[in-house]
Amino acid sequence: IGAGACTGGFPPAEAIAEGRAAGLAAAGGPSAPSVLPAVEAVPGDPDPAPVFEIRAKGKSFVDFQHDVTAEDVRLAHREGFVSVEHLKRYTTLGMATDQGKSSNVPGLAIMAEALGKPIPEVGTTRFRPPFAPVSIGSLAAERFGDLKPERLTPMHDWHLANGATMYSAGLWYRPMIYGHAGETVEQAYVREAKATRESAGIVDVSTLGKIAVQGPDAAAFLDRVYTNMFSTLAVGKARYGLMLREDGLAFDDGTTWRLGEQDFLMTTTTANAGKVMQ
Repeated sequence: IGAGACTGGFPPAEAIAEGRAAGLAAAGGPSAPSVLPAVEAVPGDPDPAPVFEIRAKGKSFVDFQHDVTAEDVRLAHREGFVSVEHLKRYTTLGMATDQGKSSNVPGLAIMAEALGKPIPEVGTTRFRPPFAPVSIGSLAAERFGDLKPERLTPMHDWHLANGATMYSAGLWYRPMIYGHAGETVEQAYVREAKATRESAGIVDVSTLGKIAVQGPDAAAFLDRVYTNMFSTLAVGKARYGLMLREDGLAFDDGTTWRLGEQDFLMTTTTANAGKVMQ
């Protein structure tokens, strides 16, 4: 049974009252009226200031895994490594297996004090795995086919509601056909193609890979990536492109938009996005 400050009752009178009630509850005694002692004391601060460093003789460690001290952080400040990412690399603060869970906040607080800035203004470093723990079972499951992430597009429920048969394209699920009762796959796609040719059609391509290509050599670079020219593409226009492997076989295709003189947006097939990026 808790009472007092551990339950949020910081004023002494409140803590005494909670303590008496907790004692009666533990003993199973009757709650008889009683006069509690009067206490004249300044109420405690319910929001005490955090302690980021205890200064004493010797070393004051901030990161226990990499032996980074408070003085190391201040040395980084004196050497000009005041950006949190520079601080991290100069001192190795937060680069151990805990990814700074136990050290980053005190280290950033010490740097903020040296800079004369509030901690939020100093910022935080970029956290990388394994910042959130991953079970060994999850790492092994994919090898045995028990773990396969499923990525669904915003239109996934609409596809299902309209009778789509879904298939996996990379990690994404996309509609293969919108089959009618008794139709084969071939009959369904012939019917859908005919309807699109005679009227109109839409396709959910939110799963396609999207790569921004920017810079003064972006157009010349795309001329070397695709078999056709993109340096001649006008701003605001799009063009279909085909990529080949080194042996001349088809590798990937997609549509690329020219958003500006040095700004292109390339799309790839869903399953090949990672390979094209590499």
